[in-house]
Amino acid sequence: MDIEDIKNDHPIGTKVFIETVSGKEFYGTLVGIRKSSVLLYLPDDRKKSINVASIESIEEQTTDSLIQETDLEKNSSTPSLSLTESETFIPTPSTESEENSPTPSPPVTESETFIPTPSTESEENVSNKHNYSIEVINKVEEINASFKEEILQVKLEPLPPKLSLPSNLSSLSKKNKRKFQKERKFQREWIRLEEEYNRAKTNNEFQPLKSIISGYERIISDYPKLSSAARFNIGCLYLELNQFDDAKKIFEGERAGSFRPEGFYNLAVYALDKEEIDKAQCLYSLQEFFKQALLVDHRPAWYKCLELAIDLRKVDVLLFLLKQKLQKKKNYDVPLILDSFVFYLKENQQDDYANKLTQIILENSEDFKIAVEEIELIISELLDEPVPPPVSFPATTLSSFLKFYLENCDYVGVEAAKKQSKIFTLKDVEQLVMYADKVLGTKRLRERASYYLSAAKVLIDLGSEAEEKQRPRVHLRNFCSVMGDACIAEKQDNDIVRSYYAEAFLIAQKSQWVSQLDSKLSQYIMLFYYSSSDELLKPKLPTIESCLKEAISMNLGKLVIEGLLYLSWLNHEVGRVLINKIHLDRNLRELVQNLCYEILGEKGRTSTDRNTFVKLWGRGQELMGRQHQEIVDELAALDSLANNLDDLPEQIKKIQELREKFRLELDKKRLDKIKKIVTEMHNYSQQQSYTEQERYRVIINNNITQLTQEIEQSPTQDSWKFLFPYLSSLEITINQHFQKIQQAAEPESLKTKPSTYLPDTEDLDCQITIYNESGKSPASGIKIEVLESPTQEYEPKEKSISIMKALPGGESITRQIPVKITKIAQEAKVFTLHYELSYTTRAGRHITRKHKESIQLYSAKDFQEINNPYGSYAQGNIVRDEKMFYGRDQLINNLISSIRNPNSAKNFLIYGQKRTGKSSILYHLEQKLKPQIIPVRFSIGGMNNFSDATFLYIIIKEIAKAFDELTEEGYPSIDVQRPDLEKFQDYPKIIFEDYMSKLGKNLRKRDKYCNTIIMLLIDEFSYIYGEIQKGNVPSSFMQSWKALLEENYFGIVLVGQDYMPLFIKRFPNEFSIMESQRISYLEKDSARNLIIDPIRTKEGKSRYTEEAVNKLIDLTAGSPFYIQIFCNRLVNYMNRKKIMYVTDADIERVKEGLITGNNSLNSAAFDNLTSAGDEHTDKISKEDAEAVLLDIAKETRLQPYCNRSSITTETSKSSISIDEVLKDLETREVIEKQGTSGYRIKVGLFKEWLLVHQ
Repeated sequence: MDIEDIKNDHPIGTKVFIETVSGKEFYGTLVGIRKSSVLLYLPDDRKKSINVASIESIEEQTTDSLIQETDLEKNSSTPSLSLTESETFIPTPSTESEENSPTPSPPVTESETFIPTPSTESEENVSNKHNYSIEVINKVEEINASFKEEILQVKLEPLPPKLSLPSNLSSLSKKNKRKFQKERKFQREWIRLEEEYNRAKTNNEFQPLKSIISGYERIISDYPKLSSAARFNIGCLYLELNQFDDAKKIFEGERAGSFRPEGFYNLAVYALDKEEIDKAQCLYSLQEFFKQALLVDHRPAWYKCLELAIDLRKVDVLLFLLKQKLQKKKNYDVPLILDSFVFYLKENQQDDYANKLTQIILENSEDFKIAVEEIELIISELLDEPVPPPVSFPATTLSSFLKFYLENCDYVGVEAAKKQSKIFTLKDVEQLVMYADKVLGTKRLRERASYYLSAAKVLIDLGSEAEEKQRPRVHLRNFCSVMGDACIAEKQDNDIVRSYYAEAFLIAQKSQWVSQLDSKLSQYIMLFYYSSSDELLKPKLPTIESCLKEAISMNLGKLVIEGLLYLSWLNHEVGRVLINKIHLDRNLRELVQNLCYEILGEKGRTSTDRNTFVKLWGRGQELMGRQHQEIVDELAALDSLANNLDDLPEQIKKIQELREKFRLELDKKRLDKIKKIVTEMHNYSQQQSYTEQERYRVIINNNITQLTQEIEQSPTQDSWKFLFPYLSSLEITINQHFQKIQQAAEPESLKTKPSTYLPDTEDLDCQITIYNESGKSPASGIKIEVLESPTQEYEPKEKSISIMKALPGGESITRQIPVKITKIAQEAKVFTLHYELSYTTRAGRHITRKHKESIQLYSAKDFQEINNPYGSYAQGNIVRDEKMFYGRDQLINNLISSIRNPNSAKNFLIYGQKRTGKSSILYHLEQKLKPQIIPVRFSIGGMNNFSDATFLYIIIKEIAKAFDELTEEGYPSIDVQRPDLEKFQDYPKIIFEDYMSKLGKNLRKRDKYCNTIIMLLIDEFSYIYGEIQKGNVPSSFMQSWKALLEENYFGIVLVGQDYMPLFIKRFPNEFSIMESQRISYLEKDSARNLIIDPIRTKEGKSRYTEEAVNKLIDLTAGSPFYIQIFCNRLVNYMNRKKIMYVTDADIERVKEGLITGNNSLNSAAFDNLTSAGDEHTDKISKEDAEAVLLDIAKETRLQPYCNRSSITTETSKSSISIDEVLKDLETREVIEKQGTSGYRIKVGLFKEWLLVHQ
């Protein structure tokens, strides 16, 4: 048979009868003639392609023969489908998983939507049984003929690469010079690749295309903003190279939402070009393409999409795109889709519905929504079930949630030999399932789930034939169900249980709905109001209806119905089961319908009509689908930003917005953790110091690892599908960025500087200071190899000296090199030291450099012993010498100014750590207060038998003493007799007020005292709080004290210890009349002055190198107490060693003496850091504080800050948490907090002492 004869004798559209050479017979409408085959439209609504070479004869059929054939169809034994039946559609499996598709659509069950073909009415009756107008009939026929012709002519060609400059490179701004230069570089590269491509095409060469692909890949790596355009071109180039699988992978992409819609178009073309056309993949790709592209601009592609939708019975694809175009107000596409629906109905022999829809379209040409409602009604009437959400192809692809478990399956229950060989049989599956069902039962739930997983995995390994027989989905469904039960038994978060149950519903097919799934629905609902495994895992569970009523009665109805609508969206069979059960119970039906209206934000009445309920439930399903798609789209947008540190603030904002859209509380908590990680990444991006960037990178990686492990061990659907990949993207971004920083910060060399020495003997400790340039990464494993003197000036006493501590950029370290100098060097007073300096960079490079230093020597007569001014104060005594009192002048001057100002308050409170110099402040304040201000300084710390009377009497005694001293200095005496102590004990308040009143009158009579202000400077006032806590002093004391102050007999300056905030908190009213100020460590400049000034040389020069001063400040944190202790030891060391100048190596030696050996400090030297006061006033015990501080000290040996997660000690009291201990230490300035979770001990000497004395 010749193809030209067929074209000439049998026009398209005629009815023909074909007989093949093998004897087969086919009847139908001729709808296509190709080069070597004809396309026949068969009566059973299928298309058949017949090779011309196999055709024996072809005859045109008459009307009579057509009628006979139609009758034959009617009498056929093949049963017709009823209006409520569904056709199972299983598309060809794809190589890419569902979760990797760029914009995931909601999942579907195996039960897919189609329009069934009625077989009980003739074509003529159906086409116009409602007497539609000629206009309508003609319009339908016009659409039908036009679409058939267009579909036959469709031929799709892949789109070529887009080589013109992307918009973000086509015009560059020179405002930002650095950015301009960077973008200009990529502009030139893009143009170069375009020229290479054009040259290759002109010469018909394919080899250069691979080089061009590599060029675009480099652009993606170096300039992510061009990722979308570059990836599209790579995919097109792969197609030109016939590397279809590579092209498919590129177009589907690794990240949702980051690629162009044209990629989906090319994917569709790829699916059509396969030997076995992958219709499912093609339809899915075109659906995704038309989500963004205009139908009217791509009509051939749309006609192919329509043809596939008809072939695969996927009317929901059309409905989804119709609604999307209306929502995005792309109304110019809507008429084409509406006509497509008419054609779809016509092709499925639903002529009456086609006419009805056409009439509505003609009558409502300005209001498309009416047509949409009619389409939904038509589908709902035909199928008697809600219109499903848009499809997600391929339907057989497993979720990433289940793929993870299958990929990590350990084949639990399978013999070891079979595990290794991977040779299985169906009998292995039967044994696994039998053991899970019969032996394990409900006793070992997690193990039972593993057996079901093994059964599914073995079936998949066995191949498609085994899968078809045994249905691995059943075992995966059982795996998910039992895993949910196991999580209940293990008391895991209910959100994790819900996720496993949701996966069970998602994987379950309609034909596999069993009573087990009814039980899971009951459990799913009960999870909202039960957490007890005893209730949730009962053998006999309440019915679904009972569980729903219980949840609604507990005001959980809206939450539960949203969850059930979500399950129905995952699997429409869930919706059918629920509607069937709810519809029969009038009260429950009304409650559920009202909740559905509330969820939808609609006002509606409850109805007994099942179809009305079905549509209401369907709208709820659609809402869940839209909300899910919003999350998908927003996470895609978020993920597209993950590779750019500049977009971190935008990511933080998007995470906060996303949090409100997630359904599960556990997912919201995980989003909070992600927000914290992204915030840390933002902090990382703001750092200038390599060390800080490295520290943040470690914290970020630790937090990402912890959260990803948490998700792996306790997954939810959304956290596994969306949050886990985003975390992986963040991890890649931070590590790639840090790798570039690390490479740029590699120290290529370390600088060195020697010191001068006094050669007491031939044995000499040379000091070499090693510097690492600012901005460089730390150098570690530093080693000094001392070389022999080529001129015999010295002999090395130690040939190898290792430095254990890493040397950060911008810092230095000094080490002593012991040598034995010869007479040659002693006489010359100089020699050259030869050595090798080696170290390892952070990237692992080992660098060695040779050095030689000129070492200067000086004579013993040049050294003069240094006076030690620190010795008197090293035990914490009051610093009375003004030359040794630093950093508090501003505070004292402010106090004096306020005291002298008649309009200012006269009551002050100073508090802080013990040994911060508070008593010294009182002393110097007293020295600077002169008449008319009379200072009366005393302490009440450690007073025995404290009482109101004792306290008041001490005030009288100290005031009298102050005036006696003034009398001795020549001031007038006062004639006020101090009361007798015994009488005072009986009436203390009356006698005290009488004394103060008489004193005031007496002072006013004398000119020199007439404007006198008495200021009580009371040290250790916080002692009273301890006595109140012990019960020795009544709390009413503070009320009496406030009343006394309000009499204005005197002003006060009170000094208290670190727990004064607790005192104030208990008596806020009593302290409200005072101004308070915390005393802390000295400012850096004051600390430097206290270190340097007291021992300057006669010429006024500092005896310290800059590095030595900085190291001493780090060790003491600027605490005057620890500076006095350290400098006392340091001056003694300098005199003993006859050292004129101090390096950081000397500081290191003195530090070692303070923390180790017989003369090391004891724990009492640090009790101001471990305790705020005493056991009666401290909320945090000394033991707990020390334990936490020790953890911090250990973790900061090699890094500047300790992460909160590394503090693992337990407190002695369950009522006190680690975070409370940390907060107390931070408030008292014992530790410093960096960011949200980094801690370090401020006094470095204490940290070192803790490590030695742990």
